[in-house]
Amino acid sequence: MAAVELLRSKGHLTDATNQFDQVLDDYDVSELDVLVFGGMVPADTRQYLRDEITKRNPRVTFVQGLVGIPESSPPRLTPSPAMSHQTPPRSGTTPKTEPSG
Repeated sequence: MAAVELLRSKGHLTDATNQFDQVLDDYDVSELDVLVFGGMVPADTRQYLRDEITKRNPRVTFVQGLVGIPESSPPRLTPSPAMSHQTPPRSGTTPKTEPSG
């Protein structure tokens, strides 16, 4: 996913998955600063994840897609690389990258 690679190149810790039903098990969502929903996430799943993640982490910011963020501009999704991170998946899991679209 180009957006993930762009954010990584700017020093942000990022990950992507299309295993929507496993997000709450595979990630420590209490450590998220920003969660970006891609266009492939069904509306009901997106709402469920918003509700559940907000219960565990009221500080998280949700963003719908990265459309309109040119690759040449710095990402404006997080305050700083030091504050932007996502805990890697628990051992034994391998998140799959969602195709960009």
